Amino acid sequence: MELLEIAPLHDAQRRAATKFVGTGGRGIAWHKVGQGKSRIGLEVFATLQLHREWEAPCIIVVVCRRKAFHTWKDEIEKCKLGYYVHEWEPKGERVFEDSMPTVWLVSADQVKDLHPNPYIRAVVVDELYMFKNPKSARGHAVAALSARYPTVGLSGSIMTAGNIEDVYGQAMAVGIHKLVSPNMTKFRTEYMMSINVGGAFPLKSARRGAYKKIMDKLAPYVDVYFPTK
Repeated sequence: MELLEIAPLHDAQRRAATKFVGTGGRGIAWHKVGQGKSRIGLEVFATLQLHREWEAPCIIVVVCRRKAFHTWKDEIEKCKLGYYVHEWEPKGERVFEDSMPTVWLVSADQVKDLHPNPYIRAVVVDELYMFKNPKSARGHAVAALSARYPTVGLSGSIMTAGNIEDVYGQAMAVGIHKLVSPNMTKFRTEYMMSINVGGAFPLKSARRGAYKKIMDKLAPYVDVYFPTK
């Protein structure tokens, strides 16, 4: 399936978008900050919308920080998609257009209040690392969305301080974690070990080679791009 090429793409953007179109709109772009991750998400779902002929009403949910709403609006305008953009509110009207695709901008703190809708076709989760804790309200809400709809996560951070649980948590948020392990308990057993440093609670650390094993299993659904310059 060829990309729609809604706007100029650099090689890493094109590679990631092509991969996620091939997976049916599911995966994670771990790309360095400032490399145009939002365009990847728009490219994937604009392409799927065209080829799958999603007819309006057709809603794409973008979950992001509220302060990023204007950035997403600007990018959608630059790409000349002609989408109607609506800032979603839990107590507001469920606004969408009958004649064109609609983008709902949903804040990270309010995603837990978003309920299933028959017109939602896909989800983009910006700054995916914020949803890496599956026990948090926002993490649980995003995982519930990704279980229903094609979901692409965008993140400028793979993990903090070598904590491989961050990788698994983000994979769980977009519904690809079972490529690695069925649940967090089995993940910790297989990929982590306890280190007793004399405290009341042993520390957890990654087993040797665990990160590579995890990333190899996720490879069909992830794209990593952290250029040095």
